[in-house]
Amino acid sequence: MIRGLYTAATGLDAGMRRMDTISNNLANVGTAGFKREQILFQSLLDREIYRFSDQPPAYLGLLGAGVNFRMGVPDWSAGLPLATNNPLDIALIDAATDGAEQLTFLAVETMQGGQAYTRNGQMLVDGEGYLRTMAGAYVLGHNPMGAPQRLRIANADELAIATDGTLSDANGTQLGRLYLVNPGADARLNRRGDSLWTIDGAVQVAANPNVVQGYLEQANVQTVREMVELIAAMRNYETNAKIIQIQDETLNKAVNEVGRL
Repeated sequence: MIRGLYTAATGLDAGMRRMDTISNNLANVGTAGFKREQILFQSLLDREIYRFSDQPPAYLGLLGAGVNFRMGVPDWSAGLPLATNNPLDIALIDAATDGAEQLTFLAVETMQGGQAYTRNGQMLVDGEGYLRTMAGAYVLGHNPMGAPQRLRIANADELAIATDGTLSDANGTQLGRLYLVNPGADARLNRRGDSLWTIDGAVQVAANPNVVQGYLEQANVQTVREMVELIAAMRNYETNAKIIQIQDETLNKAVNEVGRL
């Protein structure tokens, strides 16, 4: 009976985490380049049940010990491109390599001075002429001879961005090139907020980037799908809460009524 309380409690905890994840997906439906979080669960180890009144003990079957919520993994499917006609907006179109899409990220320098990566192509020019993301991070340019450098432009309205990330002014003068990278096959990507990611492992300069100026990649969140999953998660949570209530009422009867006999 007590074991049943613990089993249902694991369902409550997993349900809460599931609703939090879905709510975060829905909250970012309008965030450019956002990748929805997929929800993963795993069963806790089942316990074998025996009836020891028999000799030898009779095997009755398995008793589930509940569920464990595992941190979800990002859904890397591409979002639909949205035309904005803003010369400072870019969409990163992933190219297929060996039947699989090769993810492309834009390297930025965070406000804390570290390096991170983003799929959000919304950019702006600050008062000093530096190219930044909407969250304030400096957009980095590729430097073949050394470390990536901040990009600076004079006139955003006349900026042209080629498919390989090269920046040019109205006269065709090159102003730099966006530092676009592909994570290595064994790299691990970690979400850190503000549309930024950190990469544990090898990264390489994107060999064949496909940058589209005047577009943004929309979040790959389907609102209707997330709402259906949220309703299902709420129903599942309510079911586990009801199970706990029933277990508690049964335990109360066992202690206060059956115990009197």
